[in-house]
Amino acid sequence: MAEIIKIEVQVRLATKADLVIKTKLLRIGQPYYVHCEESNKIEGVFMIDAYTNSVKLQELFLAKKVYVPVTDWRDSIMYDLQQTDLKQANNYGHKILKNIG
Repeated sequence: MAEIIKIEVQVRLATKADLVIKTKLLRIGQPYYVHCEESNKIEGVFMIDAYTNSVKLQELFLAKKVYVPVTDWRDSIMYDLQQTDLKQANNYGHKILKNIG
């Protein structure tokens, strides 16, 4: 049996800047968590990608149910990866997030 490792992640309520890079361009690669009212638990981790349902993400964001990991983005590999994803998104088309925030 594989070793099971328990991790603890601090999260905070997501801001518009956490989810979009610029108007209508999703932040591909951003991990996020969702608060589930039924269980009163934080579920995830989910990742924004080309298949993310932007309408549903917007609904959850406006309902203040989307959380992101607490991190110092200046020292984060995630920040470097997001910049790569931005270049790819600009070259290959991008996912639109309408009317967020």
